[in-house]
Amino acid sequence: MPKIAPSGKTPETESEKLFGAYLDAHGYSGWSFEPTIDDCPKHPDFLLPYNSGNLLFDVKQRAWRDHKPGARQIDAVKGIRDEIQEARKKFKNFKDFPCSLVIYNAGDPDTLLHSFFVFEAMLGEFVHVYPVSLDGTSPPYGARNEFSGRKGSMVGNRQNLDYQNRTISAILVLEKTLAPECIHAFREAIDLVHPPAVTYIHRVVVCENPGAKKRLPRELFVGRYDERWAIVDGRLGTVFSGAGVGDLELEGPTRGFADLLAAP
Repeated sequence: MPKIAPSGKTPETESEKLFGAYLDAHGYSGWSFEPTIDDCPKHPDFLLPYNSGNLLFDVKQRAWRDHKPGARQIDAVKGIRDEIQEARKKFKNFKDFPCSLVIYNAGDPDTLLHSFFVFEAMLGEFVHVYPVSLDGTSPPYGARNEFSGRKGSMVGNRQNLDYQNRTISAILVLEKTLAPECIHAFREAIDLVHPPAVTYIHRVVVCENPGAKKRLPRELFVGRYDERWAIVDGRLGTVFSGAGVGDLELEGPTRGFADLLAAP
C-alpha cells in the first residue's frame, strides 16, 4: 500500500474550489488536497479514496483573458493539449494509480472544452478520409471521418494511434452553468429591474482516454447533469447522459455532433 500523508491544505483557485464542491455535493467524501504519496516530490491536487484504492486528479484552470473585438483565428485545441502535457509531468510518478485531468475554463476565449475538441486533443486532428483504388477494384470501405493521430497528446504523432500516454485515465471537463430553473425564471421575468436570483449548477463531462492503462470507473461522475463520452466500437459517442442534461442551455457545437463521428 502506498504511504499517503495529508497536507492540511485546502483548495485555493476557483477551479479547485469548484471541484471540491462538486465532490462534496455528490457524496464523494474522504478526499484530500495535495497529499504526499510515497514521499514523491510532486503532489496530485486531489486524492479520492474509492473501494480499496485511490483515484488521483490534477485540476487545471484556463485563466481569463481579454477577448479583443473583431475576427481572428484561434486554435481551440491548443490549450487542452498544453494542459495534458502538464498533467503528464505531474502524473509521471503515479503510474500505478488511475489518474485524471480536470480542466475548467475560467474565461479563456481561445480554448473550447466541448468533448469533440477534448478527443481531438487526445487522438489528433480530425480528418475526412477518402479511399482511392489505383488498380480499378472497389476500396474495402467508403469515405469516413477519423482522428488522425497528428498532434494527438495521447498518441504522439503516429498515424496508427499507438497509444503513448496511458497514465491519464480520462479528462474531466468541469463546468459551471445556469441552473435550469434559473433559465426558466429569466425567460418568464417581466420586471427586469428586479431580475430573478442567479443560481448555478456544477457538472462534469468525462472524456475517456481509450488507451488508458487504468480506467476511471464508469459508476463515478454520473450526476443529474453529468455526461461521459468514449470511443465505443470505433465511434465517439455518449455512454452516459444525466437526466437533467437536456434541460441545460449549453454553449458550443450541437451536443449530438460528435455522435456522428467515426473514430479509430
